[in-house]
Amino acid sequence: MLSTINREKYPLFVLSASAGSGKTYQLVLQYLSILLNTKSPNKFKSIVAITFTNKASLEMKTRIIDALFNLAKYKSVEGDSKTAEIIDELEKLLKIDSHEIIKRSGNALKSILHGYENFNVSTIDKFNLRLIKSFSNDLDLPSEFEISLNEDEVLDEVLDLMLNSIGENGNTQLTKLLKSYAKSNFKDGNQWNFKRQLMSFASSLSKEKNKVFIQMLKDLSFDQEEYNAVQDRINELNKGFVSTISPFAQLFYSLNINDQDLPYKSQTFNALLKIAKTTKCPMYNSNKSILSSRIQKYCEEEGDTQAFTRELKDLLLEIQKCYLEISPEMALLVKYKSNFFNMALLRYIFDSLSEHKEKNKIIRISEFNELIGNLVQKEDAPYIYERFGIRYEHFLLDEFQDTSRLQWLNLLPLIKESLSHRKENLIVGDPKQSIYRFNNGLAEQFVSLPKIYNPEKDEYVAGVSSYFQKMGLKKPLVDNYRSCPEVILFNDEVFTRFKERLPEKFQEFYESVTQYPKSEKQGYVKVISEEEKKNLDQMVLEITEIISKAENDNFDYGDICILTAKNDLAVSIANELTKKGISVFSQESLLISKNIEVRLLLSYLKWRMRPTMETSKRQFGELFFRMHPKIEDRYFDFIKEVKKPSGYVLKSFDDKAFLKEFFGGRDAFFRPFENIYQLAIEFLTLMKWKEVENPFMHQFLDLIFQFQNNRQSDLSKFIEYYEENKSSFALKMPDTMEAVQIMTIHKAKGLEFPIVIIPEMDFGLSLRGDSKFFVQTEDKILYTNLSENSLIQDINQRAEEEKNLIFLDKLNMLYVAFTRAEKRLYVFNRYSGKSNLGSVFHKCMVDAFPQSEENESLEYISGVELDKYENSQNKISQETVFYIPQEIDTTTIPLVLNDDIDDTFNAQEERLFGIYFHQYMADINDFGELKKVHAIYEKNDAIDREILIKINKSANLFFDKANEKNLYKDVLKIYNERTILIQDSADLRPDKILERKNDIVVIDFKTGNSSPKHNEQIWNYKMVLEELFEKPVKAILYYTKQNNLIEI
Repeated sequence: MLSTINREKYPLFVLSASAGSGKTYQLVLQYLSILLNTKSPNKFKSIVAITFTNKASLEMKTRIIDALFNLAKYKSVEGDSKTAEIIDELEKLLKIDSHEIIKRSGNALKSILHGYENFNVSTIDKFNLRLIKSFSNDLDLPSEFEISLNEDEVLDEVLDLMLNSIGENGNTQLTKLLKSYAKSNFKDGNQWNFKRQLMSFASSLSKEKNKVFIQMLKDLSFDQEEYNAVQDRINELNKGFVSTISPFAQLFYSLNINDQDLPYKSQTFNALLKIAKTTKCPMYNSNKSILSSRIQKYCEEEGDTQAFTRELKDLLLEIQKCYLEISPEMALLVKYKSNFFNMALLRYIFDSLSEHKEKNKIIRISEFNELIGNLVQKEDAPYIYERFGIRYEHFLLDEFQDTSRLQWLNLLPLIKESLSHRKENLIVGDPKQSIYRFNNGLAEQFVSLPKIYNPEKDEYVAGVSSYFQKMGLKKPLVDNYRSCPEVILFNDEVFTRFKERLPEKFQEFYESVTQYPKSEKQGYVKVISEEEKKNLDQMVLEITEIISKAENDNFDYGDICILTAKNDLAVSIANELTKKGISVFSQESLLISKNIEVRLLLSYLKWRMRPTMETSKRQFGELFFRMHPKIEDRYFDFIKEVKKPSGYVLKSFDDKAFLKEFFGGRDAFFRPFENIYQLAIEFLTLMKWKEVENPFMHQFLDLIFQFQNNRQSDLSKFIEYYEENKSSFALKMPDTMEAVQIMTIHKAKGLEFPIVIIPEMDFGLSLRGDSKFFVQTEDKILYTNLSENSLIQDINQRAEEEKNLIFLDKLNMLYVAFTRAEKRLYVFNRYSGKSNLGSVFHKCMVDAFPQSEENESLEYISGVELDKYENSQNKISQETVFYIPQEIDTTTIPLVLNDDIDDTFNAQEERLFGIYFHQYMADINDFGELKKVHAIYEKNDAIDREILIKINKSANLFFDKANEKNLYKDVLKIYNERTILIQDSADLRPDKILERKNDIVVIDFKTGNSSPKHNEQIWNYKMVLEELFEKPVKAILYYTKQNNLIEI
């Protein structure tokens, strides 16, 4: 490809590289052609190759070094066909003979190895760090500034400082903001957990896509005066609307209409009465109005419609007109008001974060691009190179579809300078594989190349864009070297159909979807698509059959990869396959947190941190006995009843007896320690474990050691650090052919496998209810959920854009999954309803292969399942170099019963009743749902039938009592088992909270006998909820045994 392009005319070359098209080969070839185009062995210092992950950076470095090594030692008689091909391409590009290429390769390799620090193949972040250090004076950065790679860690410190200052003198405003945030957060259906929700909320400050909004946020006022102005305008609009209602209400009441004289009788009467009683402008979605479609129709009819007089109709039309005029403004003001204190809090966090960074000399990695952009985007490159101390002449950019907006704008001056000297530059990408939008990747930039994507219509960018367009050429790589023809043809047909269903602006993403197979080996594709519910047992059965067939055809387990969209499905499949004796390799199986010895050590550390904590004792004891199956049942021998001075009895883990029997007493177990590492080593000695025998333990101890070297030996800080990051701590192991691989599609990007199984692909396309976005409307900023039916037009538009992007994201994910297969591809599409990707895929399959559909169920088969070596010249045996552990069952720790149940029940059946009753009632809001929920429990058959009958009876009795007391009267919202976390206190979890118009009802169910501590518990709920809702709270205890409902 490179040898066919006039690089003198087009120094900027853009390659659209679909999956399997050999783009890494083209990148390495471009690097070599620049490196070896001169006799100087130091040319490598002027070449920059940028990738987007450390793994990709290491792979490219390795490929370049390997290629140079093979070129330097090349002898044509040895038959190295790959190196011979590279030499042939380089001869065409460089117009020099093979002997000179070999000579220059040896010199260049020697020079790179001696000056490896100038071998500029790196991630974009590392390149930016070098830029920042070069401009530290211009940026007013302290000489010893620290780069924070962990965004959350900095935010965590800032939020800790804020939360610890709640209630202090001088912090009235902060206390008010946090209280308001917690209240709105709880009412939105989230936990009242300041820390976790605030972390999520505040993380929006570091997202590049929010840069413009954050800048506006800094300039807006969120004071009481602004809030009052918003409230005054809402009152004014409501007053105007009610004045329009008043004439209608007076006439309606004066006519004394009998509902039997109206069309649709009471339905119409009640609708008119509701309008007459309206005291403020209602807020509906855009698909609903103050008048129903039926009443609207009556109003548009000439004359009277029975008792529905013309005068009434005209007044209703006036109300409708007024509503349509004011409702968009009202909706915006109400939304802005409800969001007001949250935005004020975000502004406060922003200021606190800035102050903290300056005080502690910290730069967060998310700020790299913005800091650089402020200086270099419109500077001349010579000025930049003057600070750099070196001139870069060539830029090679990989995976460009994942580049963020700021990253690309920051590189423009450097690449423009290179092009002005006719130096060769290469950009490689594929918008179809853009699956990192959540990391600020903007694939539209690649689609626009060689022009510069410029939605802001910036004059400087427009000028650079014209220059790039003149100097650049874009071509697709149309050959596929990875997959068999059957796989390529299938993908071509399906994604061509998908392209037709994309919004017009995104169809260019799939412009180069057609590929031509270079492999002559025969492959196999099987697709089953039908509208049917997902069934794990069926999935596992089908996967097992595929694996068995592959084994019979001489494939190894390691040739097979199962791809899923989410990790939880991957874990479920892995566990089921393991039960069937199939070795499985997945990231989950290598997480050190899954190893039971590591978990016991961690439990020990937690117990040492809080020696009197009952939960810590129980968890350690339960894990200890689970590790020793022969004595596992003895756990309950150490659960003892303890009588408190107040008189009530609770159950506690007898740690004194436990430690004496198994560890020689409390003194031996709780030895003094100087640091965490010493404590961990002593525990290994106590358990008679050897670190070298358990690689998981070895890595965990190494983690402790590194943490200790970087920070103080604070046990609580280490546990917090580990819990937050444990999903990333895994063993590093080489590939094996002895285990089936299971991974998410995101992790499979860039990989390939002989056999790929996709057990489920009905990806959701709906807007997530818990996702919030910044939306600018008029002069205001909202941080809100999106809705396609909002009265606020800007929210509607943003919702439509986001839905289109979600569809594109999921389609790209499907493309990545389908294109990993070399020989065999198995796809199972069981979809439910019409709103997910599975339904769209089914339609595409019907369009592409209409002969395959039969009775709404579609089966597509292409090719033959050949023996692994039938298409190969030689059978190559591969030996496994290490043992891969099978997937560990990740079942959670058995439930430790709550004290209020455990106090009074000893029989297993009664314990189960207590557990299941709480679960059952948590699924029911009110009596109207009881029958439906009970039917679901009966169908699932997860609870013993006799216990379920008792539970249903108790539930009916409770609702009878509740109705007698009018507890459910005027209920606005119901919260079931919602945890309320309070700083420096135990978490509270009431069974039910009923938010009523004028007060709150909190209900706690007790399945045992009454106890004084129950009163204390419900009273605590009452005090907290009164502060939270700012309403009086009625506290209720319901005892199922006695069918007794008590108000405290």
